[in-house]
Amino acid sequence: MIHVLPLPGFMRRMHCYMQEMYPLALRIPLAAVIGSTAVLFTRFVLGAVPGEPLPAVTLCSAAVFLNLLLLRLMDELKDVDIDRALFRDRPLPSGRVREHDIRWSMAVTAAAYLGAHVLYPLSLLTAVPLLGYTWLMYRYFFIPGVLRENLFLNLATHNPVIPLIFLHCAFTTVVVSGAAHAALQWSLLAPGVLMLWSVMFAWEIARKIRAPRDENAYVTYSQLLGRGGAVALAFGAQTLGAGLFTVFVFTAGWTPLALLPMAAAYAGLGTIYTRYLMYPVTARARLLRPAAELYAVAMMLSVIAACGGLS
Repeated sequence: MIHVLPLPGFMRRMHCYMQEMYPLALRIPLAAVIGSTAVLFTRFVLGAVPGEPLPAVTLCSAAVFLNLLLLRLMDELKDVDIDRALFRDRPLPSGRVREHDIRWSMAVTAAAYLGAHVLYPLSLLTAVPLLGYTWLMYRYFFIPGVLRENLFLNLATHNPVIPLIFLHCAFTTVVVSGAAHAALQWSLLAPGVLMLWSVMFAWEIARKIRAPRDENAYVTYSQLLGRGGAVALAFGAQTLGAGLFTVFVFTAGWTPLALLPMAAAYAGLGTIYTRYLMYPVTARARLLRPAAELYAVAMMLSVIAACGGLS
């Protein structure tokens, strides 16, 4: 829903903002899936871990939710000039939300993120650096002119926040479970993080692929690489994730049944990409982002199932 008039009061304005830009009905379950995936995969890597996974899942899911919200809020201020020129109906450029609303919300979110880790103080050893990295992203790593002009350099400096989030969740899982950090098998953890990163990387590419008639001054990967090159980059990353998942199935004792939803999602992706390449109209281009999101969720749910779930 888009509110056409500014509403009085900070809470009302931010309620409308969240409905439009960060809907809780979608973002809370997504954060829970990401947090659960990271925790259960880490417990799989650790081997025999005492205690229940729920405390670590709760903390990591909250950290993911708050970190992604903070990134969303930061993007509002980082991209305000672009939004005013090209996306005037969004909450901030339209005036339905004010800049100080966003800044206050950033402060509250950052405080909540740090506060969530207080019960396990050692988890702050990675929570604080992760927060610092998001702040560097907000400041465009102090080279805004360079990064704004180069989409690929911007991708190279900003997208690593995703594996850093997964690694923070892995460290937090170790802290909450009371396991020894030396028990982490990096030969398993590193490819697992790469597997999960690959599908999120592909989502970042897919959401900036457009139909030729929809291209404008907003720089997209389909502009820079052509629609074939952009699709190849996204689908290649998703193929890497599927390949790594398959390796885990055959080398780490995961059930082959976990491959079924992955195979179905992968086949669906291939169909959607093919249809877009054959006839790149707006309706087909708009399917690429949700398809990439669904594939990422299918990957993570498959990992959760392969690692035994929350039982």
